[in-house]
Amino acid sequence: MGNETLTKLSPPWYVYHRKVQALFGRDPEVHIKDLADLGDGKFSYMILVYNQEKADAIKAILPQKVERGNITIDVTILGPGEDDIKPDVKPDREATIEDIHAAFTGNPVFERTITRTLGMYVISYCVFKKEVIQFWNDDLSDYFGNYNGLASDIAKEILKPTAVQFCISAEE
Repeated sequence: MGNETLTKLSPPWYVYHRKVQALFGRDPEVHIKDLADLGDGKFSYMILVYNQEKADAIKAILPQKVERGNITIDVTILGPGEDDIKPDVKPDREATIEDIHAAFTGNPVFERTITRTLGMYVISYCVFKKEVIQFWNDDLSDYFGNYNGLASDIAKEILKPTAVQFCISAEE
């Protein structure tokens, strides 16, 4: 078997980064830099946000340190004209529906946030548009080397844990 038949697969931390790009990358106010290998199992990338409110909201909902086994991914989120955003939020606090709304407003995959009251329960939802997000992903899950998924599933996977429910619109 020659080298030309060997398949090279991306490690899971690159897949994670591609999911962040898929969820936020189409927003015209957000620019996501490439994943950088810092050595010793450390990786980092930067998100540049051209709207201060959105920058603070993204920092509130997206973990700035992700660990995948012995690999650490550090994320730096920068707002307009700043070196770093330091929102008045505790890193372990739960993201609110307001944070999620501000983070996704203007993003083409986002439709709306809505809150429903059922008796004494208040349930908040982030509704994404009904579309499949597809990007190249060189793993073995798809014959053609693609990732095919929904924004709601990506959000559940990569965002900080929250009581907000992520779903897909029922409208065409």
